[in-house]
Amino acid sequence: MAVTLSDIARYTGNSISSVSAALKNNNSTAKVSPNKREHILAVAKRMGYRPSHAAQVLKNGHTHVLGMVIGEIHTPFYGEMTSLLMEEAEQHGYNIQIYVTNWEHKRANEAIDLLLGGRCDGILYFEGNLNKAPFIIKNNIPTIALSNQIMGLAYIGEDYKSGFLETAEYLVAKGIKNSVFIGDQVTNFSRPKLKAVKEAFAEYGLDLEFTECHNSQELVYNFGLKFKSLDNNPEVILTENDTLATALLKGLFDAGVKVPNEVSVIGYNDTDYSKYCSPSLTTIGFDKQAYVKTAIDLMIKMINKGELLMDEIMFPTFFKKRDSA
Repeated sequence: MAVTLSDIARYTGNSISSVSAALKNNNSTAKVSPNKREHILAVAKRMGYRPSHAAQVLKNGHTHVLGMVIGEIHTPFYGEMTSLLMEEAEQHGYNIQIYVTNWEHKRANEAIDLLLGGRCDGILYFEGNLNKAPFIIKNNIPTIALSNQIMGLAYIGEDYKSGFLETAEYLVAKGIKNSVFIGDQVTNFSRPKLKAVKEAFAEYGLDLEFTECHNSQELVYNFGLKFKSLDNNPEVILTENDTLATALLKGLFDAGVKVPNEVSVIGYNDTDYSKYCSPSLTTIGFDKQAYVKTAIDLMIKMINKGELLMDEIMFPTFFKKRDSA
């Protein structure tokens, strides 16, 4: 059973108002001496007292919790971003409650329903489409879309093209002309990343083919395994993300293909573990620390102002040269 102020008052022989003052560091009408405060705090700790979160919410109007709806956390990029967002939020006195959807719209909607029940002060949406965006906008609920732009909501994303332009410039300088991009939904050029890589390579006169892998590491591994049997071997293979790139490197290694002597491999996201692949992975990234700081600062600004903002902030991407290219 939870320990109450009355329990502590009875045990210490003080009034409830004196116990409350001690626990609030004398930030109340009643005041207690330093010695009495230390005694009350020691007893409260020994008894296992915990402040009522529900009572604090009713009094302050804030939960100091942010809800985050995210497609996955098991891959390095999303795991890293989740950790960084949690660390940044904690510096501002907020905790993050995470809902993982496995990229299923039903789960995303269920998560939003739970969060809209007053369980958080704002929502970080690291998923795809948001069916409940009109309700969020109408009810002025602080929400930020991360990576996937949603009409009417604040958006923090990546300028994909800047990194692909740097990549294309590098490849041209090396005399490379034909490349393959392996990814998901590669015929959907309304996707910002695909549109950006296609335009960037076209500007530099580079041939770029697209191969569908449905974001499957197994399919990408098999592509690497069969590399030597391809009719027209590309000089460079770009992948949708670093996770796919590592699967590709493994397939190429098992097939006896030397990277980068026979083919170069370029990932995307510049995850921490990409530095420790063999060979270390050339990739495209962005400033994740600045990204998460901007996201949390913007969220707290909305919460404090009590209004929904529609800022659109894009972070430039960059080419990160390592041993695989």
